[in-house]
Amino acid sequence: MNKLITLSALALIALSGCAASKPKTAADMGAVNTLCPMQPDCALPADSPTTNWNGQKVAFCCQGCVGEWGRIDDKERAERLAKAK
Repeated sequence: MNKLITLSALALIALSGCAASKPKTAADMGAVNTLCPMQPDCALPADSPTTNWNGQKVAFCCQGCVGEWGRIDDKERAERLAKAK
């Protein structure tokens, strides 16, 4: 019985350590935004694709939005990013 309790406790400790080390949000990964700048109604998963723009890490809801971001000018990027923070 003691072995079972010990093994259970070790398993819980190991699992909680794994969960604590994973980023929970795009902001935890260093992104400056909390919403997708291309689709602000889309949530950002923890493993969001990102790109760097003007020295900032920008996160997106999907790879398609990264492509769209690459096709707009800097003025529109700045406007969209300001709304996505």
